[in-house]
Amino acid sequence: MTRRTLLAGLAAAPRRPIGIGFTLYAMKSLGVVEALGACAEIGYDGVELCLLDGYPRVEPREVKAALKQHRLGVAGMMDLFSLLASDEAQRVQLERIRRAAELARQLGVNPVLETVLGGRPAEWEAVRGKMAERLREWARVAEAARITIAIKAHVGGAVHLPEHVLWLLEQAPSPRIRAAYDYSHFQLAGLGLGESLEALIRQTAFIHVKDGRGVPAKFEFLLPGEGTIDYVDYFRRLRALRYRGMVVVEVSAQIHRRPEYDPVAAARQSYRVLATAMEKAA
Repeated sequence: MTRRTLLAGLAAAPRRPIGIGFTLYAMKSLGVVEALGACAEIGYDGVELCLLDGYPRVEPREVKAALKQHRLGVAGMMDLFSLLASDEAQRVQLERIRRAAELARQLGVNPVLETVLGGRPAEWEAVRGKMAERLREWARVAEAARITIAIKAHVGGAVHLPEHVLWLLEQAPSPRIRAAYDYSHFQLAGLGLGESLEALIRQTAFIHVKDGRGVPAKFEFLLPGEGTIDYVDYFRRLRALRYRGMVVVEVSAQIHRRPEYDPVAAARQSYRVLATAMEKAA
């Protein structure tokens, strides 16, 4: 019996405060409705939709029906923006934010729009002013469109440390601009789970989970459980910090672009690791 099956049988019980999700960024070879069915069958509570160019289109009517059928939530929507984009590219990004908000309304959901931010680690000091200016533009559009954007640090990006995320949030003070937390990037930078999580949790609206190994100059991302992250400790910390929402498995392009990659097998393996850790953390 999966955890979702158990929940379905306890109609009077509230949903657990921390759920487990999977990103459709890692299911490009499947149609969206097919991917939703696979995630539900495995036991996931929800998904992150992928809005990147080249991915299967999210058809609102079909996807809304599938979400309802499978009792899946939408934790987030992924797109790929840059705070260092040209003026023309920035106009395109702002329109994509508006379209994401409209899609959310058509689906009847209220997810965050999650993105990394571009640039390279050595550029932070030189580009942070421009990044803050661009982020304020995102905030104005997000407020008008009524969608929340979650900005994510990346080990290979200009924004790569918790303090960088916090600084940008201070420069664009808006309830529509929040943080996306992904410990794998901070782990590669040598930071502990506790220090990075406690620094960002109050600003966090979205969480990605995956493992990694290596150093910032040369790294490899892994599926949850294939590295050294202690997910029992992770879930205990999230509960102690009163996090409410989903933790969403992100499968890196380093993995899902391999010819032998199987998206359903990766989703199944990741769920097993996280569901077991959550039970042990209870």
